[in-house]
Amino acid sequence: MISDPQTSAAQQTSEDRCVHLGLLFVLLAVLSRVIRYARTPLVAFGGTGGSAWDIEVSKILLLLPFGMAVIHLLLHPRERLIRIDEGLKILSLLLGFGVLSVLWALYPRAVTLWTLNTMLYFSVYFIIVLFTVRWHDLQPWGYMFLCMSFALAAMAGHEMLLFGQVKGFAGPGGGPYTGIYGRWTTMAFPFVVHYLLYGRNRLENIAGYAGVFSCLLTIGLSTRRAPLLALPIILVTYLVVLRRRRRQLLLVGGLMVAGMALVIITNATYRQRVSSMFTLAGTSLLQNEELSQRFINLLAGANATRDHLLLGVGAGSFKPWSEDVFGTYRPINPHNLTLYLTANLGVVGLGIFIAFVASVWRRMRRAVDICLQSNDLRTASFVASVFASFIGMLFYSQFQPFFHSTNLYIVAALGSATLAIVQQRYGNCPRSAQWRDEASAAC
Repeated sequence: MISDPQTSAAQQTSEDRCVHLGLLFVLLAVLSRVIRYARTPLVAFGGTGGSAWDIEVSKILLLLPFGMAVIHLLLHPRERLIRIDEGLKILSLLLGFGVLSVLWALYPRAVTLWTLNTMLYFSVYFIIVLFTVRWHDLQPWGYMFLCMSFALAAMAGHEMLLFGQVKGFAGPGGGPYTGIYGRWTTMAFPFVVHYLLYGRNRLENIAGYAGVFSCLLTIGLSTRRAPLLALPIILVTYLVVLRRRRRQLLLVGGLMVAGMALVIITNATYRQRVSSMFTLAGTSLLQNEELSQRFINLLAGANATRDHLLLGVGAGSFKPWSEDVFGTYRPINPHNLTLYLTANLGVVGLGIFIAFVASVWRRMRRAVDICLQSNDLRTASFVASVFASFIGMLFYSQFQPFFHSTNLYIVAALGSATLAIVQQRYGNCPRSAQWRDEASAAC
């Protein structure tokens, strides 16, 4: 991370093209989150189900970059190593507000568990910003998302061949969780579109096409519904932010619609799940066990928000509160990020999180503008992919609360780090008509 001042310029250039060991561990940790066997607990204790504490391969890989950073700080205490950007400051504020909620929390013991869990996920943002610092650090991230799309399709296809259905990953409590297929596929999708349109060579273009096919295959096999709504939003976001390649994106959108329509027609289970999205009222809702439980979760979150609007029931207190109020139904979470925040931390906590989203949004848009003004369309496309993935995760979070999931923080940190890298390379380019005209002419 820190170069020796006496190293020659040629040696620095050579080293800059290599993936730093810390970044390599970060990439492996992120990729391992989608690999079934890397998510199997090596050690689990302290409860059952979602309350269990566990040690997984992916978490060990996340600890390694921290260890490297701590060792470096101990050996070189005068070097400035830690990068604290605006997003990390806001996340720290949110964490502090959660800790402070012990003063009014209905279940103070839950605040401690919430704090430890939140620190783990916020640390993902920290280590990505810490190790993604050079121009050549961006390319490995793109390749990692490509590999992710292929890995998800391979695992979904493997389970389909073995069991006739996709059973999903086993969590710490041993229960299946197929939702991870849709979540990570949605996250990777804009990056495979980037390689389809702006790959550096023909091989990367072909990999992009294969990645799009892999994403659609994974969604179809795992019968996820939310991606059907998220993927069009991602494509539109990419198109609006980049302002290029409209015809090619329309072709991708057409192929996506045709592919998903074919999957729905040929997959009876998926067809039934998609049709259930249109039966969200009256007796149809109550007769559908899954949708009925979702409705109860949303109702619980709305009730907690109504009764504790300003400060919420306290960080991590929603689950025990809902168990006391709703009894045997046991709604674990509202299945909605907005209601999760308002129920636990009130509108104050929601406001802090919105400030985080706005900060990340602004940094990503600025990075895209600088790249377009500098006539670097390939990097602009990559940043637009990060931006589109971020929007896709925010949309998906209205169906699954991603507050304690790495997805949202991965793309947020990557977008923030990309702006720092782009500014280091190009500076803050003036937003002049001349720059825009040159970029348009080059396209």
